[in-house]
Order: sequence, then C-alpha cells, then structure tokens
Amino acid sequence: MNFAVIVEGNSAIGLGHVFRCINLVERLLSEGHNVCVYIPNIPKVEFILREKGITTYNFFIDTFTQVNSGIVADLNRHLCKSNTDVVVLDLLEESFVKFEGLRQNNTVIIVSITSFLINNEKRYEHISFFPDFEEDKVVEVNHHYGAMKLFSGKSFFMFRGEFEKRFPSKRINVEAPQVLITMGGADPYNLSLKVLKSLELSELPIEIIVIIGAVSVFRNEILRFSANSKNKITVLDQVKNIEDYMHHADIAFINGGVTRYELCVVGTPFIAISIHEKQYSITKKLTDVIGLGNLGVYDKLDESDIFGYYESVLKDVNLLERTSAKMKNVFHLNGIKMITDIILDRVNEGS
Repeated sequence: MNFAVIVEGNSAIGLGHVFRCINLVERLLSEGHNVCVYIPNIPKVEFILREKGITTYNFFIDTFTQVNSGIVADLNRHLCKSNTDVVVLDLLEESFVKFEGLRQNNTVIIVSITSFLINNEKRYEHISFFPDFEEDKVVEVNHHYGAMKLFSGKSFFMFRGEFEKRFPSKRINVEAPQVLITMGGADPYNLSLKVLKSLELSELPIEIIVIIGAVSVFRNEILRFSANSKNKITVLDQVKNIEDYMHHADIAFINGGVTRYELCVVGTPFIAISIHEKQYSITKKLTDVIGLGNLGVYDKLDESDIFGYYESVLKDVNLLERTSAKMKNVFHLNGIKMITDIILDRVNEGS
C-alpha cells in the first residue's frame, strides 16, 4: 500500500510532529508499505528523515501556511501519479485547513493525527486520531464532506520502538539527584541555559545531563557556562539510547512535546517549562492526571521560580515515587499498531 505523510516541524513549533510521524513511517515501512513524507523547505527536517532512509518530497515553501490551491492541485496530481492510497496529515490547525483540496482526489483516504481537537467545520478527513488521557472512544463526526470517525484516548499515542516496553519501577534519589535537561534539539528559547542558571542556586553540587543538538545556536554558550559551573554538567548531542538517560534520571526539565509522554513511560517525574500558553495547556491535561510537573510559561518565570519549585519537589520523595508510578500507568504502548490497523481496515472496506 502507498502512503503519503504530510508533516511540519521547525524551530518555532519544535519537531514533535516530525518524530511522531517517523515512528509511524518506520512501522509502515517494516510492514512492506511504501511511504513518502511531504515537508516544507526545512533542511533540518529533511536531513533527519533522509538520515533514516525515508523518502521525502519538498514543497520548497517555508511553512505550510503558504500553501494555496495551486500547490494542492500539484500535490493531488503527484499523489495520483504515485498511486497513493492514504494521506496522513500531522499538522497544526492553521496548516491543516490549507490542504482541504485533497478531498478533490476521490481515490485516497485522508487521515489526521492531532494534539488538539480541530473545529468540525474545518474538517475534511475520513479518519482522525486524537491522543488523549481519557479512556478510548470512537465518535462519528459530521462535516461538509460527510461522516468521519474520530478515535481518541490512551491507545493512540505513538512511541518509538525503544519505548514500547515496560521499564522497571524507580527509586528516586533526592539526596544526590541526577537531573536531565532536554528542551528539544534546537532549544530556540535557550531554556536549557535558563534552567542551568537556576540550578546554580543549589547549596550542594548537582549532577546534570543536558541533551541539546549541535544545530542549537546556544550550544556553545551552554558549553562555556557548564565549564565554569559549580555543578557537574555533561552536555550531549545525538544520544542513541535516550530512553536509558530518561530512565536513569531522578527528575527531568523539559518544555513539552513527545518528551513528556516518553518520560511517563519510563516513570521519571518532570518539570515542564512551556514555550507558550498552548503548550502549557496541553501539558496541564497530563499533569492533572499525574499530579506534578507543570511549572509555567518560560517568559513568566525567573531563576528563583524554577529553583524554588525544583527544591520543593525534591523534599517529598514519596510524592515523587507516587507520581512515577502514576506516570507509568498513563499510556497504552501499542498506539502505532492500533492506528495502522484502523487505517488499513478503512482502506480495505473501500476496496
């Protein structure tokens, strides 16, 4: 079967959508399907995909908000020429609406995967998946093109293969904690340095691991700061076994994205510093379930706010270990299989 995946990611919104789709694409390829990923002209995203051996199609526009009817018409012709059966869109709503013209191609099944609920008046797809912290449910939604099925719940989070397993329960060391800071490869708001500066307020040295990509414009600044810090700071890039670093840490500082869900799987409590209110609200839905970790939006926090929260959390090891146990029970771990099976069943219904 032939799949097209349309996804966006950049320094402003992060690469969570891209990595989520990579998990899906790798599963589809392993099952013998053909997949092409359609992207805006973001060299870093294209590099990540091609490094993994994934075929790409570059629209040569900066963002999908620049998509117009002509671009969609060209896309439909390309999809027809490629005998595409399924188009999967993992986009922000403002980009998603630009591709409504895909419905003019009556030969493809259109699927959306979202971190938010799209307004029904803007929908045009056949199937939608909404990963959520509630129990699974299926709702029939009517839009301008007819009825579609919306699948939501815990079963529709897509994890990399290394996270599709159960990790051992954690004993958290609050006396000499290992702290992980991972704010995304680019960390465009320099949140890693903000956290490092806050942890300088500690009376005792802290062991800290910072994971930040070589593409970050702040990486050298972080390296210089780390060399002169009283804390023991290790700065890493291109970590292959990220799940081990996550599991070994006693607590992690993050901004959001897929990382917050992966930390749940390994059971490591986190402190989330969001880059905007929308990210904060998504994280809040999770922290309302696990009971800890959503500190606030970065530009409303200073170093004393961050360290004060960190210090207060570490005073209660029982709370941290209860949180860890809750985190490990949030998700079902077969999301990619669930999603691919539902898509394939839908295609087979129409064949």
